Amino acid sequence: MAMSERIESTNFGAITFKSEDVLEVPDGMLGFSQLSRFLLIESEDFEPFRFLQSIDEPVICFTLIDPLLVDEAYRLELTSEDQQKLGLDKPDQGLVYSVVTLAENPQGATVNLYAPLVINTLNMRGSQVILFNSNYSVNQPLMNS
Repeated sequence: MAMSERIESTNFGAITFKSEDVLEVPDGMLGFSQLSRFLLIESEDFEPFRFLQSIDEPVICFTLIDPLLVDEAYRLELTSEDQQKLGLDKPDQGLVYSVVTLAENPQGATVNLYAPLVINTLNMRGSQVILFNSNYSVNQPLMNS
């Protein structure tokens, strides 16, 4: 039986989880390479957003969104190296999220479409993939003006 762990999250309070709930991001997120263990938090109250809560630094929590909600023509092409790193048999097997940067004024919120987080839910491994050969922006406005 899996042991439960508990963290005290700045945004969500006490969170109890099991080892199989942990998302491993071996290279960390951009700017946070030292953090590799996360929880993916979903809540109907915050749809369409998801949250990537750091286990090792509970003050760190990334806001995520499905990039197709921001750009319905969004396309992700994983390299074979990215697929191998994630353990994906096919590129379309992973969940894809973009990191949202919130602003005091909601109109100022942006989405990083250039470096999506790809998650293999079968082995709970994730990687922030940089789309070098794309024209996607790191700060695409979340809301169309």
